Amino acid sequence: MIIYHHPQFCLQCEAQNLPFHQEIEDNIYSVPGRWNLVRCSNPDCQVIFLDHDLTADEIADFYKDYSTHSIATTNASGLKKLYRDLIESCWARYHAYPLDSRAVVASSLFYAIPYFRDIVHRRIFWLDYKKDGRLVEVGFGDSHNLLRMRDLGWDVTGVEFDPTCIKQAQRYNLNVKTGSLEVAKFADSSFDAVIASHAIEHLTNVDVFMEEAFRILKENGQLVLTTPNGLSLGSKWAGRDWRGLEVPRHLAIQNFKSLRAIAQKHGFRDIEIKGTHQSGFMLQQTVQQKLGWKISRSQNFGTVIFNIIGSMLTALCNSKSEEIVLKCKK
Repeated sequence: MIIYHHPQFCLQCEAQNLPFHQEIEDNIYSVPGRWNLVRCSNPDCQVIFLDHDLTADEIADFYKDYSTHSIATTNASGLKKLYRDLIESCWARYHAYPLDSRAVVASSLFYAIPYFRDIVHRRIFWLDYKKDGRLVEVGFGDSHNLLRMRDLGWDVTGVEFDPTCIKQAQRYNLNVKTGSLEVAKFADSSFDAVIASHAIEHLTNVDVFMEEAFRILKENGQLVLTTPNGLSLGSKWAGRDWRGLEVPRHLAIQNFKSLRAIAQKHGFRDIEIKGTHQSGFMLQQTVQQKLGWKISRSQNFGTVIFNIIGSMLTALCNSKSEEIVLKCKK
């Protein structure tokens, strides 16, 4: 059964889609085949879509060797422990989480650096502490976000289509559901937050996701998600070699305008969209792919250099960042 159809028209604004990059190979996880992309012709949208019909079984095969199958790590020692202590101190000081905040001076200096300040925010999805707060993460992967948010006092639920990730989450005694957000059939107004980290680009229909997220959020509930920016500097420079394309797993790649339009379409308010400072690894893999080098599957020392470059580019031209975050309320 086909669950993703060749998109002749934009799935979000219904404008005509035009041919974009053609005959692209998967150089990240080596899924066989050559893949075509189309882009929405509406200048106020420009979403990039995979141009193929796909069945559920085909999509599942794309993830047999995916990065989210790694084991979530929760322990830390030495410098990693110090690093985590600084982050937790910032959560207490700037987001009201009930944690010790002893490293006041050090955490203030840490927080003053945009790259590290971004890490502080993104690890809790820009969410302030909320006593008895309920959240659902869509596409929770290796469960590290759910475990962290549970430790910080949230009542967490996860939705994921990958059976490997589901089994791993169940070993952590997490409340998870298989499939998509709409298939989970949560009650109206049942969550304080819906979060998604690099998940919506994998969905067969982002429009349906946004509608469902709005329905299950409580009044003033927050939707927070991160995703690649299809109009980034890297995408313009590298073209078909841009890491963010990730054929054939990325089905719809957003940008600033398309995210704002779809959030407005579904009734969200207080919409904030901005580039993040966390694009270093994406930049590193983009350069490697563009130059024909072996692509790193995990971060390494070289990633540090690209983190610095990516953060500087974001500071100079935020709307052209490799990664963007959408924050909005019901």
